[in-house]
Amino acid sequence: MADKDILLTVKEYNKILETGQYGRFYVINNYPKNFKIYILAKNYFEFPDDVEYDKNALLMYDKLSDGEYGWFYEGQWIDDFNKIVYREKERLIKKWNEQQEEERKNIYGT
Repeated sequence: MADKDILLTVKEYNKILETGQYGRFYVINNYPKNFKIYILAKNYFEFPDDVEYDKNALLMYDKLSDGEYGWFYEGQWIDDFNKIVYREKERLIKKWNEQQEEERKNIYGT
C-alpha cells in the first residue's frame, strides 16, 4: 500500500517531470491534456519508442473514470515512483540554486 504521506497530485508531477524514462517508469507529460505513467515489466530495462502499444509496459496512472487523475492499482511502485519524483525535485532545486549563484557572480563579480 502506498504511503499516503508522500502521495502527490498530477499538478505536482507535472511541475517536476518531463516526458521520459525514470528507472522502470515512463512518463508522458502533456498536462493538462494528458499525463500518463507506465511501469516496465520486470527484466525489461528500456522503454520502446511507442510505449503506449507495448505489451511490456503497463499503464499505471492516468485519468480515472471520474475524470480525476490517479493510480489504477495500489502497490509499492507508488512509493518507488514518488521517491524518484522527490530525487528529481531535489535535483531541479539544486540546479536552480546553482543558476542563481552563477547569475549573482555575473552581476556582482564575486
